[in-house]
Amino acid sequence: MNMRFNPASGDRSLALRLAMVSASSVSVQRDQPYVVKGWFLAGQISMIVGPSNVGKSFLALDIAHHIARGKDWHGRRVKGAEVLYIAAEGGRTFQNRVAALNQAAERVGDDLSELRLWLLASPVTLTGAESDAAALVGAVKAVQRDYGGRDFRLIVVDTMSRAMGAADENAAKDISDLMCNLETLRDATGAHILLVHHSGKDASKGARGHSSLRAAVDTEIIISRDSETDLIAAKIDKQRDGLTGATFRYRLQVEDLGEDADGDRVTSCVCQPIGPRAQEARQGSGPVGPVAEVSFSEVPPLGTVVPCGVGNLTLKSVSSNAPGYKLYWIDQRGGRYQSGLCGPVVPYVKPPRRPGV
Repeated sequence: MNMRFNPASGDRSLALRLAMVSASSVSVQRDQPYVVKGWFLAGQISMIVGPSNVGKSFLALDIAHHIARGKDWHGRRVKGAEVLYIAAEGGRTFQNRVAALNQAAERVGDDLSELRLWLLASPVTLTGAESDAAALVGAVKAVQRDYGGRDFRLIVVDTMSRAMGAADENAAKDISDLMCNLETLRDATGAHILLVHHSGKDASKGARGHSSLRAAVDTEIIISRDSETDLIAAKIDKQRDGLTGATFRYRLQVEDLGEDADGDRVTSCVCQPIGPRAQEARQGSGPVGPVAEVSFSEVPPLGTVVPCGVGNLTLKSVSSNAPGYKLYWIDQRGGRYQSGLCGPVVPYVKPPRRPGV
């Protein structure tokens, strides 16, 4: 049999041959490097997908903040490291979102002096001849050089559409171009790349744009909000090297950041994980235990805000119930609670009607 040999392909053939291994020599890989165990593996590309205003960015920033602090993400192990968050759509409120996370972390005693979160509130382009991929690699390596050579484990691109420049997210060739640029960024930095992206008109069908996008990423997380309870669910819908179906449920808890120049309250939100007992309370299946503790030497003014496990509570009314007082609170979703001047705040239970009333 005659075989043709192209001398120009000789080196490539040798490289491919050296890359081939016998199946009998493989071993079990028990320990896979991760960023968030069970959710994000090191050196992969993932995306969080959901409709507008559902809480995608709050979730992505919450994940980034935990990794940058080296703190487990709501019970899930993380590998702490440098994190770059590209807030291409951040606007003026983005810094307030970060400040809210810092404030919530400090309230539970976390030391933020070693917070390893880097913010880039600027549009970037990751497609076409004007791609910023090489410039981003240079910027990341400059931070590594200037701050002790610490590795970046996560780079968040929020949102994907703002990073596509003039490219079309519905075109396969443009999605391919985007992925090539993301792979360049990933391979040069070693970071996991997390995209924040919008869902299509039918949110149940996942990411907006060409179907090749979902095929290209390693992990896809779908965000949905229950219109009745306002609870948000983040579910792993695709996982190339793991199980699907894991779900993180949370709500957006208002964080009070003080007053503006007009004396109005400035607020942002943080992710508040929802456990089974809290979900039961929101769905009206019966009262749960205390959600906060209060201590006042005198009756506080109406509108007083108290942070708690179900979100900030606002004092709506006070009744005198000799020899003391009863305070009535409401959360931002309309849930009602009650307390004395001191002690636990508990869900409000409507008194039973007296006979004949």
